[in-house]
Amino acid sequence: MALGPQFSLYHGTGGGIVGDVRPGERGYGAYATSDLKVAERYAANKALSEGRLFGTVYSVTPKSEYVEQETESAGYDPVGLEVGEIVSFPKAR
Repeated sequence: MALGPQFSLYHGTGGGIVGDVRPGERGYGAYATSDLKVAERYAANKALSEGRLFGTVYSVTPKSEYVEQETESAGYDPVGLEVGEIVSFPKAR
């Protein structure tokens, strides 16, 4: 997925993020989606699995020029993501 200023990308997680998002331990990269609802659903599910009441969704910017596309609205950056502002706190489900 080519990235530019026209794209807003989000990363959902169970808790807070300190620093930037680095590629996963398995080397798949750092995941982002242009669909806020997808990021919120992931964050809510992750929060539930971690025993938290709420997840956290951040706006993110890829560190690479391109993100490897996995689906129409989601992909990953093998280098990592720069974390921006908190966008929402979805309730765990």
